[in-house]
Amino acid sequence: MDDTIALARGLSDRGVDVITCSSGGIGGPINTEIVPRVPGYHVPFAERVRREAGVKSVAVGLITEARHAEQILDAGQADLIALARELLFDPHWPVHAAKELGIENYLDILPRGLSWWLKRREVVRRMKPN
Repeated sequence: MDDTIALARGLSDRGVDVITCSSGGIGGPINTEIVPRVPGYHVPFAERVRREAGVKSVAVGLITEARHAEQILDAGQADLIALARELLFDPHWPVHAAKELGIENYLDILPRGLSWWLKRREVVRRMKPN
């Protein structure tokens, strides 16, 4: 991490605005230290880069729940959340997260053509008898 902090500072000095903090997670040499794969396992890296290098950071690593992502941002542990594989599983994650977090017009984050149709679908669903 000390090398990462030094690199992040140097990159920031050269105009890089944000650092994505990931140790990989797919594979590597057998002598690589194993990082436990728990939700948010890279968040401490993002937090340290943000704090010590003074550069914005992106947290990654099994962040799959909207409230968890919001908690990381609210705590100042990272400036952005990257979803990567979660978006492969659920490409509509941002809309579902906005709804879960109580964003009033959550469908408005979609392109207009999609949001228009989905808003009509919600009206029809409310009109159906149970």
